[in-house]
Amino acid sequence: MTDLASYWDSAIHTRVSRRRALATASAGATAAALLAACGSSSGSKPAGSGAASGLITQPVDTTKTAKRGGDYLSSRIGDIDQNDPHFTTQSAPGTAQTYSRLFRRKPGVLGPQPFEFIGDLADSYELSPDRLQMAVRLKASKWHPVPPVNGRSVDAQDVAYTWKRLESVGANRSLLAHSVSPAAPIDSVTALDDKTVQLKFAFPSAAIIPLLSGNISGYFWMLPRESENQYDVRRLNIGSGPFWVSDYKPSVSLTLKRNDGWYDAAKIFIDNLQQPIVPEYATGLAQFRSGGIFGSTGVGGFVVKPDDILQTKNDVPALNLFLNDPASQGNIIFFGWNPAFGNGTAFRDKRMRQALSMAIDRDLWIDTFYNVTKFKSAGIPMTTVWNSALTTNWPGWWLDPRGKELGPDAKNYQYNPAEAKKLIAAAGFPNGIELKAQYPQSGYSAEYVKMSETLQAFAKEAGLTLTTSPVSFTTDWRPKIAESQGDFEGISFRPDASGGLPDLVEQNFSLFHYQGGANYTGFFSENSSFQKGDPRLNDLLSKARGEFDEKMRISALQDLQKIIADEQYVIRFPGSSNSFSMSWPVIGNANVFTGDLAGLNEWIDTTKAPIAKNG
Repeated sequence: MTDLASYWDSAIHTRVSRRRALATASAGATAAALLAACGSSSGSKPAGSGAASGLITQPVDTTKTAKRGGDYLSSRIGDIDQNDPHFTTQSAPGTAQTYSRLFRRKPGVLGPQPFEFIGDLADSYELSPDRLQMAVRLKASKWHPVPPVNGRSVDAQDVAYTWKRLESVGANRSLLAHSVSPAAPIDSVTALDDKTVQLKFAFPSAAIIPLLSGNISGYFWMLPRESENQYDVRRLNIGSGPFWVSDYKPSVSLTLKRNDGWYDAAKIFIDNLQQPIVPEYATGLAQFRSGGIFGSTGVGGFVVKPDDILQTKNDVPALNLFLNDPASQGNIIFFGWNPAFGNGTAFRDKRMRQALSMAIDRDLWIDTFYNVTKFKSAGIPMTTVWNSALTTNWPGWWLDPRGKELGPDAKNYQYNPAEAKKLIAAAGFPNGIELKAQYPQSGYSAEYVKMSETLQAFAKEAGLTLTTSPVSFTTDWRPKIAESQGDFEGISFRPDASGGLPDLVEQNFSLFHYQGGANYTGFFSENSSFQKGDPRLNDLLSKARGEFDEKMRISALQDLQKIIADEQYVIRFPGSSNSFSMSWPVIGNANVFTGDLAGLNEWIDTTKAPIAKNG
C-alpha cells in the first residue's frame, strides 16, 4: 500500500482504540471528558454553548430586490480536457451551464423533497394513450453566438441529429437507445417540423422524463447539427445552455458569458462567470479568504475542505457559512465475479461480502471524513446517515440500516470485526486472504483515494488484505474493470455513475440489472451466471420500470434494499453527515435554491463584502 494508505491505517488504529476506550467510560463521564476522548480540537467550544448561532447563516430569498449585472468571481482547478457532452471523461465547463436537454429538474428550496421536472428545451409534450409515442414542442431558444452556428435558433432537426449521434457514441447510450440494449426505451427521435420532435418507445417507461433530464455527461445533451463536420466537439464548446465560453486561456482562466438567446435569459442575473484556473488548493483558499473568489454555492466556486471550514469562518467572520442536509455519498465497492479467477474472486461467497461490510466502522468513517465531532464541539448540530443499497437522499424510499425496516440482515451493516473474522474463516480462509484492490490513483480526487484506502484499512483489521493495484483511469480501469461486468479479480471502487439519473428505479436498474449497461458490475447467484446476475433483482426491477404507481415503485425498491442487505452485491461507502457551503455576502440568494441550474437565481449585491468593504 502507499505511504498515504499507511497513514490512514495508523489513524484508524488510533481512533478505534479511542472509541473502545470511550465505550468503557463510566456513564457519569462529563461531556467535556467525552469530547477530549474523541480527540476534539482544543480551541472548540462545547456543544450546547450557542456557538452555532454565530457561525451558521440562514439562507434568505432576496429575489424581489435582485439587480441584474456583474461578474461572479469563481474558479476551477484545471484546464478543459475536452467538451463533448456525450462522453463522461471530461473536465469541461459545467455541462448544464452550456448545454441543454429536453427536460430538467425543477429548482426548489433546500431540503429533502420529491423531484419535479420542467421543460428545458421542451415547451410542452404529449404522450400517446399507449405511452409508446411522445410529441415534444420546442421553446424558442438559440445556440451560442459563435461560428459556425452564430446564434441561430435551435430546431427539431438538431434534436434528431443529436439523438443519432448519442445512439452511436454516447457513454450512457445503453440506458436510452433500444438499438443498443433491449432494456433501453427509446426507439427513435425524428423531426416532424422545425419545432416538433417525435419520440417512439419500445415499451412504456414510467421514468422517461427523468431519463431525458439526466444531468451528467453522457446523456441527451443537445448539439447543433453543424457539429457533425464543421467543428471538433472535443475542442469547441457550442451549446444552447444559459452560458457560453467567451474566453479560454489554458492554464490561466475560463470566462462564461450569459447566453442572451437562451429561452429564459431574462431571468439570469449575472453577466459573466469568471473562472481563473487555480490548481493548488492552498492558493484557492487564500484567494477565497481575500475575496478574489466569491463562494462555493450555485453556479460555481471554490469548495473549502471540511478541515478548514471553522478556521476560515473564525478568521474571516464576514463570510456566510451555510449548513446543508447530509450529502449523497454515492461511491461504491464492487467485486470481480468471474469464476475463472479462482480465489481472486473470493467475494463470490456471500459470507466474504458480509464480512467486508461488517468490518467497516461506519460511524468512525463518517466522523473522519465529515469532521462530525469537531463541528459538534463547535455547537453545530450534525446528523449522520448510513447508506443501505440506496443513498440517503431519497426520503420515503431509503431504509435506514440503523432502524428495523431491513429486518435481521441489518446486522450486516453493523461494525462487528469479530463476526467478520468468523465469516472469513467459514468461507475457507482461517488465516485471512490477500486480494487486489484495483482502482485509479489519479483521475479522481485525493479525498476519494483517502476514502478508499481507509476502507481497505478497516478490511485488514478483519483479515482481508486488499492490496492496492493502481490502474490507469483511461486505458485500463474503465474498459477492463469499471465496465467489465465483473470480469476481473479482486475488488474496485468507483463513483456510482447511475446517480446522475433523477429516477431511483432507473438508477438501480443500471446498477443491479444484468441489462443495465456500463454501470452493471455483475453478480453471482445460485442457478445463474455472473453476467446474468440475480434473477430476483432482474424480475423486481423489470417490473418496477413499467410501473406507473409511485407506491408500487417505492415498495419494489424497499424489497431491493432487503435483498442487498443480505447479499451485499455492492457495498456503498458508509454514508455521510451534513455538508457546508461558504460564500461572501456579495452573492445574493446564496444557498437558497437547489436542483438543476439553481445558481441562476444568484445575483451580485455590490453593497456587500467583499465589493463593499464595510458591507
